[in-house]
Amino acid sequence: MTQKNLKNNNDLTRLRNTTINELERIIQFSSGCDSSFYMKLDPRLKDDEEFALKVIELGDLRIYDYLSKPLKSKKSIALALIEKDKSYFHRINQNLWRSKDVVMLAISKGELVMLDLYQNDIKLIDDKDVAFSAIKLSTKEFEWCGYNLRKDKEIIEYMIQKDPKFFQSVNGFIRDDKDFIMYLLKKYPDKVKYIVRFVGDEDIALEVVNQKPTDIQFLDIEARKNDKVVLAAIRKDGKAIKYAFQSYLQRKEFVQVALLTYPELYEELGTVLKSDPDIINTISTNYHDYFEDSTSFQTHYQIHLQSQLLAKYESSLKEITELKNQLTEIKEKLSLLEVTAEKTKDEGVQRKLQE
Repeated sequence: MTQKNLKNNNDLTRLRNTTINELERIIQFSSGCDSSFYMKLDPRLKDDEEFALKVIELGDLRIYDYLSKPLKSKKSIALALIEKDKSYFHRINQNLWRSKDVVMLAISKGELVMLDLYQNDIKLIDDKDVAFSAIKLSTKEFEWCGYNLRKDKEIIEYMIQKDPKFFQSVNGFIRDDKDFIMYLLKKYPDKVKYIVRFVGDEDIALEVVNQKPTDIQFLDIEARKNDKVVLAAIRKDGKAIKYAFQSYLQRKEFVQVALLTYPELYEELGTVLKSDPDIINTISTNYHDYFEDSTSFQTHYQIHLQSQLLAKYESSLKEITELKNQLTEIKEKLSLLEVTAEKTKDEGVQRKLQE
């Protein structure tokens, strides 16, 4: 180092120390320096990294506005600023956003960064460490993650736990991954309504209703119109029929199954099914006492009993009529036989007379 350079360095060191001492005194008795202090700074200090870092360490971040452009682009300055105030992430040179250290520090301090990275095409949106850290800070950051990370199973599983509503926005690749969906359903049964909303696979639908029949309400419309799925659900809990496709409430064979575990359904049926003999029998056989105070059921039940009696009466009447008809036929035959016998007798007498 030449004599001149040595002298310059010594001068800069003295200048730096003197200015820092002055700054410390000012900070001790006030919140910081006014803008005039920095405007009057020796130009050498505006390009001095050691000076800038010391001022930032003291807590007067306004120094950043007066630093030289090259110094503002230094990672050390960016890290020091963000360490003191996370919002400086959005003020630093955007080229520094490409530094993983800078981004991770901002995230660790609680700053949301993914939208800035996304809008400026910063490749760190595809970095799992960055993305996962950002998501743990706020699940809203998931939206700005790279494509491949939005189908990363570890991230997806974390999101299911923290913000399951996001599942509607994940890639079709995940929603079509049958094994992964099955895994999620078994591990997080309380998140079913978010996981299966856009999933129509029959096996997955059956898994859902086997776990909790009334969760059929969260399935895709095609699954709620699937006889096999609906039957599996109502066999375990008849109430599930209320959440299947509406037409099942008019299908007697399904209603009968549902009534076996959900007799209350009877009160919600239409008049036709309420008065249907098979439905009445199902209720009266299994839950007659339950509906003892139900005016609706008792009315239809009495009508049913009267219908049965009437049917029996009509059946008996028919049998009696048939017997009368048979008796009439027998009498007619007997009369015919008597006439024939009499005629035969007369003919016999005539023959004897002639002899």
